[in-house]
Amino acid sequence: MILGNIIGKTSTTEFKFKVENEAKKYQYIKIPAQDSYVLAQIIEIEKHIDETIASCIILGYKEDSHLRPLRFPLNPGTNVEAADDNSINSALGLEKEQGAFLGTLEYTDLKVHLDLNKLLTKHISIIAKSGSGKSYTSACLIEEILDRNIPLVILDPHAEYSTLKKANFKQKEELKKLNLEPKTYSGNIQEYTPDISVNPDAQQLKLSLSNISPADLLNILPARLSNIQTGLLYSSLQNLDKINFDDLIISLDTEETNAKYTLINLIEQIKTLNIFSDVPTTFQELVQPGKASLVNLKGISPEISEIVVYKLVNDLFEARKLGNIPPFFLVIEEAQNFAPERAFGEAKSSQILRRVLAEGRKFGLGCCLITQRPSRIDKSVLSQCTTQIILKVTNPNDLRSLTSSVEGLTAETEKEIKNLPIGTALLVGVVPQPLFVNVRPRKSEHGGEAIDIVGSTPQQVEEAEETEDSDLLPVIKQKTSLKDLELASEKKIISKETILIPCLFVQLQQDSNQFNILINLNENKILTNLETLEGQQLPLKITLSENQLIILRLAIKLKKFTPAELFNLSKLQFSEVYDIIKNLSEKNLFLKHEENKFTLNKTLQIFSEIQGFSSYLKPEYLKTSYDRKLELLYNKDDVLKIFSNFFTITNSKECFLETFKLAYEEKED
Repeated sequence: MILGNIIGKTSTTEFKFKVENEAKKYQYIKIPAQDSYVLAQIIEIEKHIDETIASCIILGYKEDSHLRPLRFPLNPGTNVEAADDNSINSALGLEKEQGAFLGTLEYTDLKVHLDLNKLLTKHISIIAKSGSGKSYTSACLIEEILDRNIPLVILDPHAEYSTLKKANFKQKEELKKLNLEPKTYSGNIQEYTPDISVNPDAQQLKLSLSNISPADLLNILPARLSNIQTGLLYSSLQNLDKINFDDLIISLDTEETNAKYTLINLIEQIKTLNIFSDVPTTFQELVQPGKASLVNLKGISPEISEIVVYKLVNDLFEARKLGNIPPFFLVIEEAQNFAPERAFGEAKSSQILRRVLAEGRKFGLGCCLITQRPSRIDKSVLSQCTTQIILKVTNPNDLRSLTSSVEGLTAETEKEIKNLPIGTALLVGVVPQPLFVNVRPRKSEHGGEAIDIVGSTPQQVEEAEETEDSDLLPVIKQKTSLKDLELASEKKIISKETILIPCLFVQLQQDSNQFNILINLNENKILTNLETLEGQQLPLKITLSENQLIILRLAIKLKKFTPAELFNLSKLQFSEVYDIIKNLSEKNLFLKHEENKFTLNKTLQIFSEIQGFSSYLKPEYLKTSYDRKLELLYNKDDVLKIFSNFFTITNSKECFLETFKLAYEEKED
């Protein structure tokens, strides 16, 4: 279809034409030229009293399978045609089925596939202001990478990527139009955290203590050392075969200088973080084909997060250089916090990220930097990204930073970036020409929405109309929602009910191990299965003396024991230990076996096995619709009193567990 004719002055890079038929901004157009055509794009349309003028940029002359720069300007009066999908695809080379499907080209149905080999080995940046879709876009990219079994490590300060474990049924119809389906990546995601008391649904991440060098130690200490303190530290380290915090403190303590006290205090601070271990999380566990290791840093202080990122990235980089782990892709959310521009200070992780971005591609380590403030990220880090996915950015400093550091961005493009609708991205670098792409729907659920403080989301309002109540409550949601159960059911559901069970969420510590448990305050059970509501009865009526509690605590740790073992550990008189064992046996709390060995009775064994009942879900304040609440029959203080006898309680919170009761239609024989 002819859209109009070229008018006025033309050049090898731009021209204008008078619009005779319907034309749209960003529409692709073509101009016949010899045996081929010139591909161009409308960047602005101006309407005058008696005419409409479109301003266009020239993308290139189609020659063979490539776009070549134009050497001669186009002739005024030449027809301008709407470019069909085949012409656009042939010129831009978009539909590479083996590539990563990011979305569709603006104003077309053409799918944009990205070459993953180029994408993953030459680093990417995803840039957008808060709420414009940068985490959503990165999650689409992560889905494509996981589908191709490429190992991933994701540094996630806000726990936005945990929802990769859930399928996106909300956009089932939109996905279907693109020949996609909702998908869960729960089998591909392993979540880690430096502190499971903050993120109880993750595994404990332990960093290696055995390979810490003196330079590493200097970098992770929470304060900058003076020359005297640095010399003192190196002197003490020379006395050690390997770095061990306890041995280092002892070595420092022998020094006859007051400078040692500050150093000892700093070492103690690092030790109490409980993130270093002689038995660390292995690199082979973190980097596996088809798996994404999600390092959840939500609730972790910036100082500790920097230490974790520095040590983890440094260790993985060294392991990759030695070939001990396969090539992998590193995703860093809020990258400006881990590699800030030097004017904003130096993070502990800055140096290693500069190295990885500069050298990583040679060793098969690709990076994706995600940031909402490109002006605040280290320029030497950002400049190493050869592909940029840019969504809406409005801050003037950030826009200036983009146009100065990203090739191919013009002043005109800068204006367009400010006005991009949410969900539309400008793709630069991996494609021959900058492209505007409508990012596809996620196959997994999105986890980056802002919290709705004032009210409910439309879906929650709709659900609330079907139920009796809707309140903002601390609730533990089921992994499988009511809607998912309805969709998965092969039987007809004749009634459904959402029930809230009063519970107590407790964070406990035993020695150096931290874990969480959930107690049903309606039935006084420690829940072992949140879906079936199975659990173990909690003994509340235990009245013992202090010495009896000492013996019982030891018995809980040992599980199976002799009187001699309890005597050695208790520091009580043997006769007193013997009397306590006899007394507890008479109460049926201890059970005697052959060879003078004892065990706990079945009721008390729950305390020995308590870590096996850990809850990996935690309560969150959510607008929750429900039909009824069960009655709270047991007092939380009574429960906490029992646990305080045997464990350290670090935190507790009353909450509700969401559960569903469904009734199905019976089939007649």
